Amino acid sequence: MRKCLECGVEFQPAHQRGTPHVYCTSTCRRIASVKRAKQKIYEEAKKELSPLGGTAQPIQQHPKHAEDLVGTQGRVPSVGYHGGITSNNPGKDYLELYYQTKIDFNRVELENKSLQKQVQELEKEIFELNSEIDELDNEKGEGMLGSIVEQFKKDPVNSVKFASALFENLTTTKQKQQ
Repeated sequence: MRKCLECGVEFQPAHQRGTPHVYCTSTCRRIASVKRAKQKIYEEAKKELSPLGGTAQPIQQHPKHAEDLVGTQGRVPSVGYHGGITSNNPGKDYLELYYQTKIDFNRVELENKSLQKQVQELEKEIFELNSEIDELDNEKGEGMLGSIVEQFKKDPVNSVKFASALFENLTTTKQKQQ
């Protein structure tokens, strides 16, 4: 029998191979992971605050605030919670602001990556369309296709509208036949 490092309940590990189990459930393991992550942020903030005029005293967190942070699971706690920036506990306020800034930075970074991917896809599509136009330019402008290409060069907006209407007409005709 082993004792869970998080809740203290005695448990029997499911198997004896590999790394020994130290938590009774995945919930206890997740809670311990969240606590370790918060402790790491706390230690980083403490290091950053220490050179600022002797503010290296231990930072006290409000117990209710700590419970709220453990229970967020993806939600963002507000920076002004329990007193905000003007409260008597600048360390806690700094941690809240640090945590919020980190979340905002990660969100912006993900949005940036997504937009970069979209730009790359659009650039690829533009290249393919330009290549297609070049191929059509190299062919002789004979027949209906040549006329369409010439019309597209003169008035691309109306040509696209015409092609869309033509395609829509063809699909509705095909659906009626079925």
